[in-house]
Amino acid sequence: MQDNTFITLKSISGDVVLSQGGYGFQSVIDDFEKASYINIVTYSIRPFEDSELLSIIKKIPYSVPVNIVLNIPKKSYNSPDAYKQVYWYLRTLERQKFNDLNVYFNFSNHAKLIMTSNKAYIGSQNFSDASSDKVELGIIVKGASDVERINKEIFETIRTNSIRYATSDYVIKMEEIQGIMAGVLENLRYDIFTIAGDPPYTPEIEIFDINHAHFPKEEWSKFKDLDESLFDIIDIISVEYEGVFNNNRAEFLKVELQTHLKTFISKVDKFAEYLYSWESRVFDRFYEVDDGDTDSTMNYVLGNLEEEKAGKFEHLNGEELLNNFDQIKPIIESILDLVEEIKYEMLKRTVYENQGQIED
Repeated sequence: MQDNTFITLKSISGDVVLSQGGYGFQSVIDDFEKASYINIVTYSIRPFEDSELLSIIKKIPYSVPVNIVLNIPKKSYNSPDAYKQVYWYLRTLERQKFNDLNVYFNFSNHAKLIMTSNKAYIGSQNFSDASSDKVELGIIVKGASDVERINKEIFETIRTNSIRYATSDYVIKMEEIQGIMAGVLENLRYDIFTIAGDPPYTPEIEIFDINHAHFPKEEWSKFKDLDESLFDIIDIISVEYEGVFNNNRAEFLKVELQTHLKTFISKVDKFAEYLYSWESRVFDRFYEVDDGDTDSTMNYVLGNLEEEKAGKFEHLNGEELLNNFDQIKPIIESILDLVEEIKYEMLKRTVYENQGQIED
């Protein structure tokens, strides 16, 4: 996290808990079996196999992702024997001992947050067995909207600014796919198509208007290569998970995606290229007919080019284009469903990252 980071969540309500001889976040632990996710931020843990709290985490099923962000105290203050503590932390958190565990390190962290999708503890107590004997103070938050705000604005801020150490192949592959997909369909749709109408008098409808449509170069390029980029990853998955991944279905969907992409692109790509050259066309035409009156010349040129654009592209059928575009997303969703079918196999495969940065 950057220096001078301040995030304030106003009007969060909860119960204040003073504890000693136990865990102030016990009610959060009790909620683990009802949770859809578990997020933990702690300064320290008990780095031994007999840790009571880590034994609880080991029992969490694959269906519930557990994300833990922690510090390594001796490393954070450059103790000469920090390497020993690093060794025991990494050994204790070996991912094969858990199920869907995702481990992050943040060597500036001193915050403590233990939360599920339903409850959150924020306070002084580490997620460490040793903390049960200390006097600790915290707050338990139960309101659904408050918990969601804590997750999105506090936990995600800390996690984003941390170093990921251990995760699953599923997470890695889905991040790669999301990186390819980011903004391609949603943003491009709003760029190409226009909402027309005047509710409540005229219902809103989506139309294709050559005077409002535009094709941002980066998004359009990603869209044109979508099938190749996506199936570079899917092909790797099919090889690595041969026998459990539905290759036949994937190949069928690949052909379907290529067909619909090709159909849509073939109809509008010349229009996109025309728009990319619009500025140069304006200036080329301007210098051809410039008579010294800049304003009137420019108005003539723009009017002339608008007529040219209409003559070249007014034939584009908006309803047909919308139908073609709408056929693409369901195919991609079906491809992602194939990945979801082998999710638990992919969760079992561990990927370690940034080991040198953490061990040094």
